[in-house]
Amino acid sequence: MKTRTLTTRTRRILAPLCCLFCLALLDGCGSRQRLTPVASFVGVDASVSTRHCQPAYVALISGYTGRLEPDCDHLTIYRVERQTFEIFDDRAPGNQEAMQARMVAQLRKHPREDGTYPALFWKTVAERAEHASGKVLVTLYSDGDNDDQTETARETIRAAARRLAANPHVVAVAICGVNPDNRAALRRLFQPCGDRLLLFGPDQLDQNTLHRLHALVQR
Repeated sequence: MKTRTLTTRTRRILAPLCCLFCLALLDGCGSRQRLTPVASFVGVDASVSTRHCQPAYVALISGYTGRLEPDCDHLTIYRVERQTFEIFDDRAPGNQEAMQARMVAQLRKHPREDGTYPALFWKTVAERAEHASGKVLVTLYSDGDNDDQTETARETIRAAARRLAANPHVVAVAICGVNPDNRAALRRLFQPCGDRLLLFGPDQLDQNTLHRLHALVQR
């Protein structure tokens, strides 16, 4: 009788605990084993005018990197100035500290010529996004300046915006750190992207923006 009573009590105690444990385990598996891969294309403005914002760029890029899945996600990072240089292209490293060190080393180098010419960045990522699998997030960390005001450069950006908008895998095109004076011009250039264009101001280079960017690829 005592043995049966003890067993019943034990079951009553363990049953809800087992349920909670299983739910936690399933939740953990869902967050760590996302079925849809993510391709992230990141540009960082390395021009002189953004030097004061670059520590925040590094913090957000490394923070985002640490949330990606090394087993399935892909990360490509470009340094954007007068030219556009690819500085990383591989599976997501899953190591926030290593990415932070890499970005600091890259941005420590001063550009050979000042100015931000982003047309090549947008053209490149629009082309590569068409060959990416899973979800695609394109992010440029910049004040939004475009020092190449030729019609050729503007049309290159408009064409890239059209390609990104036509790509069903692209969940968002985000520009982080945009000065208010540049918002209207960016909205005109990226008008085809509609609600998928996200502009964050210099006062939004924080954890809230990091959470929002990460949430876009978790849906």
